[in-house]
Amino acid sequence: MEQIYLLDYSSNYKIVEKEERYKFLNSLLDQLGIEIDLTPENGELNIDQRVLLRKTLSNYDIDVLEELDGSMDVFCEKEKIGIWEKPRYVLKQDPSQIDRKKRHYLEMHCKYWTILDSE
Repeated sequence: MEQIYLLDYSSNYKIVEKEERYKFLNSLLDQLGIEIDLTPENGELNIDQRVLLRKTLSNYDIDVLEELDGSMDVFCEKEKIGIWEKPRYVLKQDPSQIDRKKRHYLEMHCKYWTILDSE
């Protein structure tokens, strides 16, 4: 699947990217019947949320591999069940905006896949 998010050019896109990655992981876990609240503050989970996430993932034998480029692979019992690809950004311009600071914006293209989507 692919989703496109529109971001203000002056916004911190890295925070939005991390929040969307956690939403993907939360959604995947919900689809598996594992209820956990992953609501990051400024793109990061607090310590209690991290501890809870690690415990929950180890209880269900789920491994999450986050790459340095921002991509993520999710495995359950050594089988790949989800992929979050590094988002692609496109700078766009809206000439109809009167305010010059609002003329430019970013499109964040997020591609992801879960084993449950293809069923």
